[in-house]
Amino acid sequence: MFTTIWKTAGRAAVAAAVMTTAALAQDVTGRWEGVIRVPDQPVDMALDISRDAAGKLVVTFTRAGTNIRWLPLVDVSQSGRSLKFTLRAGTGGGTFMVDVAEDVKTLAGVYHTTEGGHSIPLDAARTGPAQLEPPLRNAALSPEFVGSWTGALEVGAAQVPLALSLVNAADGASRGVLKLTQRAGVEVEAGIALKGAELTLTFRMIGATFVGRLNATQTELAGTYTGDGVSYPLTFRRAAP
Repeated sequence: MFTTIWKTAGRAAVAAAVMTTAALAQDVTGRWEGVIRVPDQPVDMALDISRDAAGKLVVTFTRAGTNIRWLPLVDVSQSGRSLKFTLRAGTGGGTFMVDVAEDVKTLAGVYHTTEGGHSIPLDAARTGPAQLEPPLRNAALSPEFVGSWTGALEVGAAQVPLALSLVNAADGASRGVLKLTQRAGVEVEAGIALKGAELTLTFRMIGATFVGRLNATQTELAGTYTGDGVSYPLTFRRAAP
């Protein structure tokens, strides 16, 4: 009798452990639409959670009603149904700490701001599969544009150091990446259009553009950066090899 009870109890414990493990391993990928509940100014947003070819969790941020789409989040970690990831920006930014509900239909948590140290509640519902940014495919660049470039965007009294990488890949396509040098991990892919000496870069993730011309010595790209309807002069200089 006692043997039967212990066997039954053992099977129940194993079943419970398996159920718990399965729950913790539930797939949290998908598109999560919700709100960061900033007092008097709620922020409608979407988190797209997917996995790359290696199985690594990838999270992007979209702010509804703005040009910010598929902004990559960094330092992504998962423990069961608890997730943590960080938004790094030229100014501001912060860290998301969220818990996914057991039925994997909703999530809730807080957004800790980098500046001010505020903890703002957020919640979201799973609305479908993750929406991924369509891949960019740029034509090859003329050799004189290829290389590493540096510049600084002057916004009021502040300067935002930037690094621009323009390369031609082995498959015949070109790739442009804009980096915020003071914020490790902030990289924005660029769509590239070239017309003579004029280069147009389109940054879909942040809804911004840069239009510049290469000087005669091929050492500077001088032009205009436009974002959120505001334009700023910007000059990139070729970095030393």
